[in-house]
Amino acid sequence: MPDLLRKIFLPEEETETAANPVEAAESAPAWDLPPTWQTAPVALALVEGEQVHSWNNACRTLLREVVGASDMASRRWLSASVTRLLAAGRQTEILAGNADTLSLEVRLGPVIPDQPARVVALREVQGAGRGHDDLAETVSTLSHELRTPLTSMKSSLNLVLSGDTGPVSEEQAHFLGMTMRNISRLERLVSDLLDISRTQVGEMVLHRRETDLGPVLREAVQMLEAAARQAGLGLDYTGLPSELVAHVDADKVVQILTNVVGNSIKYTQGGGFVRVWLEARPQPDPGLAWQLAETLFLPLNAFNLVVEDSGVGMSREDQDRVFEPWFRGAENGGSGQRRHVPGAGLGLHITRSLVEAHGGRIRLASEPGQGTTVWIRLPRDPSSEELLHGAAQLKAMANNADNGRARQVAVLDGRALGEKPAFPVRELAADFLRHQAGSGAVKMVTLATDLVATVVTEPEQWARNWAEYGQECGLDGAGPEWQFVTWSETETDKDSISRPSGRNV
Repeated sequence: MPDLLRKIFLPEEETETAANPVEAAESAPAWDLPPTWQTAPVALALVEGEQVHSWNNACRTLLREVVGASDMASRRWLSASVTRLLAAGRQTEILAGNADTLSLEVRLGPVIPDQPARVVALREVQGAGRGHDDLAETVSTLSHELRTPLTSMKSSLNLVLSGDTGPVSEEQAHFLGMTMRNISRLERLVSDLLDISRTQVGEMVLHRRETDLGPVLREAVQMLEAAARQAGLGLDYTGLPSELVAHVDADKVVQILTNVVGNSIKYTQGGGFVRVWLEARPQPDPGLAWQLAETLFLPLNAFNLVVEDSGVGMSREDQDRVFEPWFRGAENGGSGQRRHVPGAGLGLHITRSLVEAHGGRIRLASEPGQGTTVWIRLPRDPSSEELLHGAAQLKAMANNADNGRARQVAVLDGRALGEKPAFPVRELAADFLRHQAGSGAVKMVTLATDLVATVVTEPEQWARNWAEYGQECGLDGAGPEWQFVTWSETETDKDSISRPSGRNV
């Protein structure tokens, strides 16, 4: 084992007699990395403060697989881990990744001589590890502490509403009733936190049912009217429908809308406006899900929640980071000084998690000084949600394959084989993938009943291999056939969103 790696991974007593890696590196500049740096089987990086100067191939691959983020986000994730370790005075910690069963151990190595950068090593570990244990304990404690004041608040409100403390006017009863319902909603959210901590921390729990979102959304925005008035803003939600039936977790949709509208109020100066509306039948999204729906004749019913403000807007750099945890944007004051708006920086990160748990997507368009528009697309029925989740998994597979922007999806369609097909689609696809040379790691995604898909790079070769496989298995043309869908991901333009006609603040 090289001395530098020995110093990182072995206990101090095992490295006392090893050659000093600092001395070995003195003859060469710190950034003149040897060729073995990139090809080393151990994941290594050079980190200084909030900057990752360099990482090798193993480190980049490991972060992509376990953290599941872009290179930019992975670098920030790594630098934040190092900062946290240094602040806590620890050499190592285990952090949970996005993968189901994998976590990462981050270990601090030595500081490079004559340079402020530090060597950091990562390795994959099985199980949730310490990071999950600590977070589970924190969630459980916070949930318990929140339940006590909520129960007290609910009891006090019940006394007032029942008239035991004196007469209550109709208007007072209306607003007190809204408060009671939101306390009940908060209690359910606390219960969800407990459920998460008891099972797998970070796994989103949804309770979907067919719900009329019209009155639910309008009431959610009404709860923010007082905050808007206090900030000197106009709040227009006349674009929300009186009725819209969707199969969703209504409490989570309320949380999504409340987070986004509250954020707009926070970043909009007095005299401005915040406008909220809903598109019941938005234009087709140019993404993969809509292309699969059109090609394969699948239902894809969705709606858009749109929040527009005349606030300070944000730079392109802030837009790239706004959904990251702990990120807080900055507001330009009248003197030109940038002052930070208070908050933990978790609202939009949680919002994106809730949206994606539904199979939806959240996007925004913004310019400094010209306000921000956020639109949230959510499915209206279980079949649409299944298709959207499947498309998201396929896009993640394509991004991991790193094959450029043009993508090929192979879809095995067995819907025409009858209720009891002689050749079950999933079993056929799984067996074919196992027989494909070098495709042991290829995954398949369920888009609908008897409809599975995966990402391919050479569809012509794929079709030839399938024909040979069919002959070997004796399908004789009775089995399903692969279809190929090519897509290029493009963003929905802000101007394509239909606006509520005749709505003004």
